[in-house]
Amino acid sequence: MRDWTLATIVWVTDRGFSSEENSHYLRQGDHAYILGESSAPDQRVKAAPSRPGRYQDVAENMRVEEARISDTDRFVICHNLESAVRDKHMRTQLVTHLQELIADTDTLSDFKRGEVRGKIADKLGPNRHLRTTGAGKLRIDHARIKAEENLDGKYLLR
Repeated sequence: MRDWTLATIVWVTDRGFSSEENSHYLRQGDHAYILGESSAPDQRVKAAPSRPGRYQDVAENMRVEEARISDTDRFVICHNLESAVRDKHMRTQLVTHLQELIADTDTLSDFKRGEVRGKIADKLGPNRHLRTTGAGKLRIDHARIKAEENLDGKYLLR
């Protein structure tokens, strides 16, 4: 790269790189960057899709919207309509599978219900849609499903 005449370097990462530590490191420098954001619990990341704005079509199946969270945080929300359909379909399959896994568990002993819960905990997809009531009953987490529906087909770039 020493033989190249580079005026600007732009670091581009996918969401696998976007830990808080890595993001902080890149923001410290004077380099430009584009970070694919994960669904981490960063409040700025959570706030970006809920900001008002207007999407602009950039391709047949892609639209984008800019969301400025602060003077230093700028996000681009990318919405792929085909991915949204796929995300909904995958979630429907996961929830159907989860319903089958927890069907009739109310009649099981606490111990047996705990075994079922443990088996589901090993399955990332169904586990994220499961909640346990105060009485130890296994239920579908409809609030989590609703929150995910709002993100179907969307990903963030910082």
